[in-house]
Amino acid sequence: MIGCALLVRNYVSNGGPKEVTPSYSEVMTKAQAGQVKDVTIEGATMVGHFAGGEQFQATIPGHQPAMFTTFRDHGVNVTVREQNSNVWLNTVISVMPFVLVATPLTVLALLLYVVRRSRSAPPTGA
Repeated sequence: MIGCALLVRNYVSNGGPKEVTPSYSEVMTKAQAGQVKDVTIEGATMVGHFAGGEQFQATIPGHQPAMFTTFRDHGVNVTVREQNSNVWLNTVISVMPFVLVATPLTVLALLLYVVRRSRSAPPTGA
């Protein structure tokens, strides 16, 4: 009981598990040595845990098909997630600043056009 309390206190005082950022080749070397427990791959980012429980994050350089073979051959649990592929949402978000700036300017330009036109129009009626 006291041992569990000391472990919990030590875990909390150290801020929990630390995340390290090894290079891609370091992760692959550790995987070949059986020191990688699991990885989650999303786009060019790999997040996982070493056998000792330490969390890591690494960047995958380019296309690395042999990586999956290495992970499979050394018992690494691999999860692949699709990158955010919502093109419409990304497009709307990227266009919003232009819309927010252009809309008031367009309204102002139309208002000035109407005011000028009404001032320069010849008077009607007799």
